[in-house]
Amino acid sequence: MEDINILFPDDRHKNYHLSDLRQVQLIMLRMLRIVDYICKKHQIPYWLEGGTLLGAVRHNGFIPWDDDIDIGMLREDYEKFRKIFTKINPQGIALQTHDTDPNYLNVFAPIKLRDTNSIFLEKNDQLFQSYYNGIYIDIFAFDYNFPNDTFKQRLKWKACKRIRKILKYKLQHPKKIISCLLPHKTLWSLHNRLVDKSITTNKSIIDYGYDSAIDHKRFKKDEFFPLREILFEGYSFFSPKNTDYYLTVKYGDYMTLPPIEEQKPGHLNSVVVNKKTRN
Repeated sequence: MEDINILFPDDRHKNYHLSDLRQVQLIMLRMLRIVDYICKKHQIPYWLEGGTLLGAVRHNGFIPWDDDIDIGMLREDYEKFRKIFTKINPQGIALQTHDTDPNYLNVFAPIKLRDTNSIFLEKNDQLFQSYYNGIYIDIFAFDYNFPNDTFKQRLKWKACKRIRKILKYKLQHPKKIISCLLPHKTLWSLHNRLVDKSITTNKSIIDYGYDSAIDHKRFKKDEFFPLREILFEGYSFFSPKNTDYYLTVKYGDYMTLPPIEEQKPGHLNSVVVNKKTRN
């Protein structure tokens, strides 16, 4: 396989004149291009997700104030990508899950790809916490799901969410009595069983997996596939077939800009774009 660092050179040192936010966006864009390359080489379907897709449709690139990139994959493709990425292990990018980074506190997305040459601190992050904290992109697994939102489904989703909160509490307060009484492995095992039980053989509806913290939005599979290509920051990536359908289900009137006071980064608290030059 070609050297990814030659194919996609890290040019952050050339962007010192740009704003912190724009530098963050360009580093994420490089990671996205690497993901796209790996997925195309190994025939792994993926699509731009959430605000990233909204940016592609509304702005032909990043929403000007956006500070993350989101990608979606069906569960089987998500598992395949995780295995292949771990084998390739591109220099300067770490695959972060609760398995690869046991101190990882985030309960929002099952996988993050982290740039290891930067520091990206969100609201509750601490500089010296012992987990990867670089600039990142999120990868969400989508599962086949029930066509209707039932009480049993909501109960499973809330149970998964509660377990992740307990696990986060255990990492933050390891000496508390409740942390000692609830074994880490047992909780993750229960959580993963609930995730598996949320998947059905119904092939007409897809939804965010129960291992993500996103509110559920049921999408018709036929509106997603086959995937098509869309331009984002001048490069071609994959998107759902019917972007209007997807964005309307997720956001409603997605072409109307939010109020000016809401046009600000949603995650970034502080950033060091290049740790190598940090004093």
